[in-house]
Amino acid sequence: MRAAHPTPPADDLARTIDAAIGLSLMVKYARDRASDAVPNIAGVIGGTESLTLTQLCERLAARTASPILAAVQQTFGVGNTLPIPSTILSSPWETQIGKAVDHLGTPAMPITLLGEFHELCVGQPLNAWRRLRGGSGQGSQRYDHGVHYTPAAIVDYVTSRVLGPLLCPGASRSLWPIRVLDPSCGCGGFLVAALRYLLASRTARGASRLSTQQRLDVADASIFGSDIDPRSTAWARRVVLLAVWDTVVAEGGDASDCDRIPDLAENIICRDFLAPGWSDREDVNASPQFDAIFGSPPFVRLQQLYKTQPDRVEAYRREFKTARSGQFDLYMLFLEKAITSLSCSGRLGMSVSGSFLRSDSGRALREFVADHAVVEEIVEFEDSKVYPDATTQIALLSVAKTGICPSPRHVWIVGEGDVREKLTSLATAEPCSRSDVAVHQLPPDACTGDTWSFESSDDGRFLSHIRSVGKELRQLPVEVVQGCSTGADKVFLVKIVSSESDGQVFVKSREYGDVLPVEAGALLTTLRGREIRGYCPPPGSSACIYPFDRGGNVLPEDEFRQRFPLTFGYVADRRDWLQRRFKDKPLPWYAPQLRNPQRFLVSPKLASGAIDGGCGFTLDLNQNLLCAGSVVCVIPDAPDISPYYLLGIFNSGVFWQYAEQTMPSMGRGYHTYRVSALRRFPVPDPRETDTGQVTRLSDLVKQVLAEHGDWRKQQQLRREVDAAVRELYELDP
Repeated sequence: MRAAHPTPPADDLARTIDAAIGLSLMVKYARDRASDAVPNIAGVIGGTESLTLTQLCERLAARTASPILAAVQQTFGVGNTLPIPSTILSSPWETQIGKAVDHLGTPAMPITLLGEFHELCVGQPLNAWRRLRGGSGQGSQRYDHGVHYTPAAIVDYVTSRVLGPLLCPGASRSLWPIRVLDPSCGCGGFLVAALRYLLASRTARGASRLSTQQRLDVADASIFGSDIDPRSTAWARRVVLLAVWDTVVAEGGDASDCDRIPDLAENIICRDFLAPGWSDREDVNASPQFDAIFGSPPFVRLQQLYKTQPDRVEAYRREFKTARSGQFDLYMLFLEKAITSLSCSGRLGMSVSGSFLRSDSGRALREFVADHAVVEEIVEFEDSKVYPDATTQIALLSVAKTGICPSPRHVWIVGEGDVREKLTSLATAEPCSRSDVAVHQLPPDACTGDTWSFESSDDGRFLSHIRSVGKELRQLPVEVVQGCSTGADKVFLVKIVSSESDGQVFVKSREYGDVLPVEAGALLTTLRGREIRGYCPPPGSSACIYPFDRGGNVLPEDEFRQRFPLTFGYVADRRDWLQRRFKDKPLPWYAPQLRNPQRFLVSPKLASGAIDGGCGFTLDLNQNLLCAGSVVCVIPDAPDISPYYLLGIFNSGVFWQYAEQTMPSMGRGYHTYRVSALRRFPVPDPRETDTGQVTRLSDLVKQVLAEHGDWRKQQQLRREVDAAVRELYELDP
């Protein structure tokens, strides 16, 4: 009887299976382009009953004519000494994977699929169930680090935008070899696009076609990258070599005509780009020294960094100007270091979150970019799902290290989908003819200093006009604030199901969806952004567990338990999680971490969801209504500032036009209200404005509120309110 193999660790087995599937995809990729380039795996296995992946790779490489493909094949076997499971070895796995790939409907398997497969492996490993139960794994670590792979259409556009000016016919030949870097390279999508662009340019410049060895030398001299994931960097090296082989085969060349194949181990490294001395190569440590830098750095907000990399936050604040104070995002640090790593004639193109363009937290980055580079183009997308695995507003930033840009351009891509078609039109047509691609040439000083302006001439005139008519809201006795965050909304924010006569309230937990009784006295009705509708009475369907006295002081734990035993029991069931989450916080574990909640327990106040599609403000006259963090509030602080007057203005087309031009888009016609931008909104001071106009507008708004049940009547009144606001701002009807 044959001795049984001991059961291997699950992680080792998962890596072996991932590598085996990756090898079969690589074989599929090669055979789609040249059917005799690589033997099929089934033929190499033959009738073998036991085989490690290392042994399989060695056999496959020995039967492969191209040294490039053989070198790539052998990388799959490195460290994989476990036997391939017999259930896989004896099955037609290579054929099944090939059929699955064929369903893509492409003539040949795209090289980007190799990276996408790796992303799937780390995103859904065999031990995923442990992560779902609170454990950690490499996939969750990558998402904790804000890593998302970039769509190919964006990769191609950014690459051509950066390399095009460096490689155009009039560019200096002294730049060769051009050194390009992707500091967060993932599986090498940007690096492959750059290599293809470089090879095509060299071929166009030269009188003869590049040999296989010359192409490999270009990759070795020009292509550099880094990433925190060792398996990603291994894939990046593979796909760069595969791209070299692919260009040779596509032009009918001899892919075996080479005597030295670079392993790219010193070019594409597993290292944190933000760490000091991020490369082992002495020449790479020198800065600046890259002619082109592009990529899609990770998006990680400061709050998430405190959870996942608390030891690095203070180091970032010491090492990076953009992190010295206030909020910052990891991509901002990548941009700062990348710009400092450019050569004097270098260029940079990055796909990043557009949050820095208008926010206060992005002020330091805007100033740094303006001081150390020249902005040439910014492309923004209305669609928040440009990245299929992330919801964020993407901006493509193109800058040059030195020079003068007489007219930087701002591009607004409208609608969902067709990203490649839209970007191709933008890159090839001058001017762009698509109605869903709006191009604005900006004045030379549009992207200088810490405040950037993207308005067209008409937009600029509108903003200048309303500023000439009104005062910024912060100059009036009006407070603008963001709602409260509890620090643990899934525990403390509940949905009210029903109220009982005995003082109990049945609420629905956001965490598990279960319905349970609590004491009404332990709750405070809470307004959430998604529940607000313009001019409609604030709903009372949500509440916050509120163990505070009337002065805003937290109840002692014993008093909370005695007065509200049902509510305390609900919170105590989550004690361990809350104690971990609120460690080192100022308030005890059983209390929401509310900062000065008393400032919201006033009336009247205007409230809107922080993400709004226009005309979304309502009026709260309830002094015991708390506002959640998804709400922005406008609170008049003087008797001669009518809340009805303000409500009409904030629900008008004038305010919405201001919001569209000054606040971040969330796609589909929605914008995020920034408190800083709201405070700068110009409002005609009602104390200095014609009393008749103020009274008429206030009376119209009162009528709108009174007619919230009659939709037709309210719509007519809303139009009258809008006309009154335009008259107030001295705008044409």
